[in-house]
Amino acid sequence: MCKKIQRETPNYSKRKMLVPDPGLKVLQEMRDLNPDGEFLFMYEGKTLGTKTFNRRLKRHCDTIGIPYLSSHKIRFTGASMLRKAGVEPIDIQPLLGHSNLAMTQHYIGEQLEEYDYSQMGAVLG
Repeated sequence: MCKKIQRETPNYSKRKMLVPDPGLKVLQEMRDLNPDGEFLFMYEGKTLGTKTFNRRLKRHCDTIGIPYLSSHKIRFTGASMLRKAGVEPIDIQPLLGHSNLAMTQHYIGEQLEEYDYSQMGAVLG
């Protein structure tokens, strides 16, 4: 007889996200579509994989006429915007669920200063 082993999710992969009221409304509408699901993004009792989620996200973006960004790009952009707004990488790390700060710094494309592309443009122009 086989026994299914449940592994505890490591703390570093758990994420906390602050969601504004309009976002909470959308999440509640999504929950109403799947009231008995263990997770928010499910279909026929199974969790959605990244590929399926992004395909659906693209379809909805096309329907309402906004540019599509994959879930990965949205996450990357959000982290980069936080950094640009002055949030320290150590404070962004738990939001991304990274186990180490180096991964967060790589992920947000840590930039020490804004680049001046005018000289490059003059040379390549």
